[in-house]
This record gives sequence, C-alpha cells and structure tokens, in this order.
Amino acid sequence: MKRANTALKRMSVAASVIVVLAGFLLWKRIKVGLEDMLYSSINEGGSPLTDAASSGNVQLLAQQLADGRDVNQRDEHGDSPIFWASRCGKVQAVQFLIDNKADIKGEQGDRALLQATLFGHPEVVKLLDRYRVGDNPAPGNHCARDWTIYRVASIAFTRTAGEQRGNFENPEGTEECVRLLINDGCDPNLTWGPQDYPILAMAALSSNRAMVKDLLAAGADPDRPNKYGKSTLDILSSQNSDPQLKELITLIRQSARHREP
Repeated sequence: MKRANTALKRMSVAASVIVVLAGFLLWKRIKVGLEDMLYSSINEGGSPLTDAASSGNVQLLAQQLADGRDVNQRDEHGDSPIFWASRCGKVQAVQFLIDNKADIKGEQGDRALLQATLFGHPEVVKLLDRYRVGDNPAPGNHCARDWTIYRVASIAFTRTAGEQRGNFENPEGTEECVRLLINDGCDPNLTWGPQDYPILAMAALSSNRAMVKDLLAAGADPDRPNKYGKSTLDILSSQNSDPQLKELITLIRQSARHREP
C-alpha cells in the first residue's frame, strides 16, 4: 500500500509539472501572437522576424526564434524572412535562416532567388543556388533558375514599355546575378508565357544587351521555333523600329551565322 501511495504521489507531481509546462508554453505562444499583432498594426503589416531579416540582425533573429516564432513565418504581405533577407542582400541573415531550416525549396525560396537577382545581390544568389534552390520546380515545371531569368527579362520588358528601361536598383549587380544563373545551368532556349516567347527574344525586346550576349554565349539558338513556329529572329524582325533593338538583332543574326555548319 505504501509503495502504491508513493507511486501515486510521483505520478501526481509529474502530471502537475506537465500541466505547468503546457500552460507556460501556451502562455508564451499567446504572448508572441499578441506581440506580433501589435507590431503588425504599428509597422504596416510587417513582423518582428521579417524586419529583423531585412535589417540583417542575426542576433535579433536568433532571439525571435528562441521566443517561439516560426522561421518561415510570413508577414501580412505573404513574405517570409528568407524573402526579405535575400531582397536586402543580407548574406549572414540568409545563411542563418538556411541553417535554421528556412524553406528554400518551396515558393518562398523561388521568390527569394528572384528578389536577390532583381536587387543585384550576387553573393546571396550564390548562397541560395548552392543550397539547390535552383533545382526546385517552379511554375510551368521549369527550375527556379529558369523562372528567375525569365522573370527578370519580363520585368525589364515591362519597364522598357513604360519608359523605365533598365531601371533596376543595382543594374550591374543584376547583370552579374543573371550571368551566374545562366552559367549555372539556366536553359538558354527557354520559352514561356502565353505567347511562348523565347527568353532571348524577351532579353532583346527589353534592350538587355548583357543578357542577350550571355544567353548567346550559353548556346541560345535564335532560329529555334517556339510552339507557334516563331523563332527569336521572327519575333524581333516584326518589332525592329527601335535603334537599340536593331543593333541587337544584328548581333543575334551574326551569332546565328556563326552557328551555321
């Protein structure tokens, strides 16, 4: 009987400890949630974790995670810490987030690679690519490298149409990032979008001479037809009123001649 009572007391103590711990963890989670809600209302939808990532404050990131926040927590705009650290070129923060199991192989990883490229952060691009972000299938069953390169060309084309040609935050940095991704295995003959435009055509239409030259050097074929039977040269020849575009068409034609057996 005495042993039974002792066992019951021990079980009671253990149960009490478990209840206290569970209550503490629940209180901590509620506290963090309330803090984040207040922070978001004051800081235009941001979160402590994403703001720490964008500033590159690794010590603060570590504290935020220790407080119980999810490393993949998104702010009210749907963006994660790895997105913001990549966009802002915070290499140490990106490495820290990767080490702490940030999702770099899903949608946020794809978007992080795109942001690092658009804002011209080659060291971040190298880091993300090293951890195989580029091997993740993105929209259209293309890898993230291909998707990123095409998005850069598309955005440049949109800005060209809006008289903001080449208006990137850091044009030289973006060119270096694009070159890295092309050299690391981007498909130079990629076609995409409703019109199935070749990436080489998009680069030329956006007057992105550096991308055109890099794609040609990587083996882009200006005579290869897309699913509508239109090659890069076919597409460009129908829109050659711009002097810069005419110059690029000449460059591409010269490349085509060199490819002829």
